[in-house]
Amino acid sequence: MRTHPIGTGPFKFVEFQPNEVTRVARNPDYWKPERPYLDGIEYPIIKNPATRVLALVAGQIDMVQPLGVQLTNDLKAQAPQTICEFVPLNSYTTLLISRTISPFDNRDVRSAMALSLDRNAFIRTLAEGQGNIGAAMLPPPEGGWRCRWRR
Repeated sequence: MRTHPIGTGPFKFVEFQPNEVTRVARNPDYWKPERPYLDGIEYPIIKNPATRVLALVAGQIDMVQPLGVQLTNDLKAQAPQTICEFVPLNSYTTLLISRTISPFDNRDVRSAMALSLDRNAFIRTLAEGQGNIGAAMLPPPEGGWRCRWRR
């Protein structure tokens, strides 16, 4: 299933070459008439995020995702015509501690730690101000001590 998936979506699987490319083609039997608009999509696999940015700037690819704030800033500097958009991701930044090791086995110590953390400073530092403060370790949008990148 992972190397030759099937499905009923707008595109049909064509080819997967590990660490190289995934190709899909328009599904002529798709339920929505005249969709999809494209005949196919080629997803080159470029592991290094900086290399993905260079490929986009060079016009070798049309889209990259996801990038951190710094690489997005680099991209905008190199290709100002590029549309850069931060959207919520199902990822978060969290601090986990062991509750079985002293002094963290003390609930009051853990509470004091939680109250002393400057969540806005985390967002300013890790996401250059481009994130949201979550409430709990839950999937977005309810919580997740996370930084979701956005512009």
